[in-house]
Amino acid sequence: MMKKFVLLFVVCVNVGCAQLNPYNWWKSSDKEPKQEEQLGPNRFLWEAATDKLSFMNGIVANKESGTIITEWTKIESVEYKVEVRVLSNRLSSDCLKVEVWERLRKEKNEKVVKNTTLTKKTEMIIFNKARELYRKSLNLE
Repeated sequence: MMKKFVLLFVVCVNVGCAQLNPYNWWKSSDKEPKQEEQLGPNRFLWEAATDKLSFMNGIVANKESGTIITEWTKIESVEYKVEVRVLSNRLSSDCLKVEVWERLRKEKNEKVVKNTTLTKKTEMIIFNKARELYRKSLNLE
């Protein structure tokens, strides 16, 4: 009788402590939202992107989804459109996706291409500005 009581006690304690056990295999962790999903985009990447793209025409920004899209802006003889996505709340270069599109017009022909050189440069400029904003928030500069 005592063995059954001890066994029942051990099972009850283990089931009760299962919520505290990080290795609990039957607890579904995908029901709980991740912290990254709750917080939205990284504020430093977001501020840097909006600051650096402020000269572009018609900025459409959605902070909840972390997306910034500009309208076509003519610089010299070429038109550019920029799309920025801040993918996470972490301050990391892989959390920033930038695409710079270039529209070339000759008479009646129009050609839209992705400018990979400008894409990489814009991404680095935004990331460096975000790093600067982060350091200022820590009072390192």
